[in-house]
Amino acid sequence: MKEIIELEQRKQDLLKQLKDAFYRKDFAGQARITVELKKISDRLNDLQFMEDEAKKYRQNKDLMMWLAKEMGLIDVLTIITEEHLQNFLNFYKDKGCEPQAYLAKVINDFRLANDALHKAIEHFLKANEINIHARNGVYDELSSLINDKVFSDREKVYLNKYNY
Repeated sequence: MKEIIELEQRKQDLLKQLKDAFYRKDFAGQARITVELKKISDRLNDLQFMEDEAKKYRQNKDLMMWLAKEMGLIDVLTIITEEHLQNFLNFYKDKGCEPQAYLAKVINDFRLANDALHKAIEHFLKANEINIHARNGVYDELSSLINDKVFSDREKVYLNKYNY
């Protein structure tokens, strides 16, 4: 919004300069100003298009709530995945082993990608004015569901032991 106002002001200034260049018969100045006006016009059109599209999405509450839930679920699943990966690593550390270089690189790449994805999801939700705290309860429910349905009681002992 601020950028649109600044561009509109710059456009008005350039139109005045173009008018002056026209009266002075400064053809090179007219050409330069016309090119700059075209760039500003294109940028204004792009900004207006993005603003209109964002407005459409914000107006469609059902679509945005579904999308927010999908993105929140993706975020929660990657967090749970990283926790179980850490449990796996904790098990091997407890046995005195370290992951080999290739596995360590893959795990590090996964964590970097996970962080980037988390930031992108958060940015999207904030940019579209979606409550990013709506997914907080999902983590607890989903984590409990996975732990209860996937692991037996005997396996939960190990899950708790290596979850630090």
